[in-house]
Amino acid sequence: MLMSLSHGRRAAPHGVRDRARDGSDTAAQVCGSIVPQSTYLCRSGHGTTWPSAGEPAGECHRSMTHVDSLAIMTVIDHLVYAGPDLQALVREVADLTGVEPVDGGRHEGRGTANALLGLGEGRYLELLGPDPDQPEPARPRPLRVDEVSTPTMVGWAVNLGGAGRNIEALVTSSQADGYDPGPVAPMSRRTADGDLLAWRLTPPEGGLGGAIPFLIDWGTTPHPSADLPSVELTGLRLEHPEPEVVRAALTAVDAVGLVQVSTGERLRITAELRTPRGTVTLG
Repeated sequence: MLMSLSHGRRAAPHGVRDRARDGSDTAAQVCGSIVPQSTYLCRSGHGTTWPSAGEPAGECHRSMTHVDSLAIMTVIDHLVYAGPDLQALVREVADLTGVEPVDGGRHEGRGTANALLGLGEGRYLELLGPDPDQPEPARPRPLRVDEVSTPTMVGWAVNLGGAGRNIEALVTSSQADGYDPGPVAPMSRRTADGDLLAWRLTPPEGGLGGAIPFLIDWGTTPHPSADLPSVELTGLRLEHPEPEVVRAALTAVDAVGLVQVSTGERLRITAELRTPRGTVTLG
């Protein structure tokens, strides 16, 4: 069963490293407020162990001197569904969901193009494939596009969730927690209307073969999910031979609460969608 996505998770600014490491959604009562066990708490003073779930309302945990504020956790930005033929991929998704993805644009110099389908809540599905109108790129196409022979969920991205942090700060924080998302670099694409969209991101291949999301910061560029035809993302699941390694890396990039992780023989990312044609699973 896929994990049901919930919204409104919160996290404190980076540098506060107190959190539930198991990604659970157990509620804990903190100073009279109910917060998910997977959130951060921004505290002043010293002593920062987590309160236990179900502590009496109105009493702060003895090691917590003050709750200053809560900010928003990283959130799913988009999922990447790749195939060897972009137009065939678009037709497949349209047939399955009853909603037609729209042309996204070209990644100039990288040999790929995409189409987009909204997933609700400021998220989207990127359909990615080779661009027949570009020459063969000098290096392999991103996100293992050259390696897939059938439609495959090859990766996912998270953004900073409006938390007032910059992408470099999240990279630095993650490195301190033992996982390196890689360097931040600029990227761009031309839309179907010829507009240039620009953003910054860590290497889009992600980590552990795509199990760990890459980080993305759209800056002043309007988010691609705006005005897209849409279905609803209701669950995201990840199978991996080393789930504890995956959870540790997900925790480092503040994404452990966004996906259900389980043991599998190989990496598999699966998304569950609520669509006009019923529940659809892509993976």
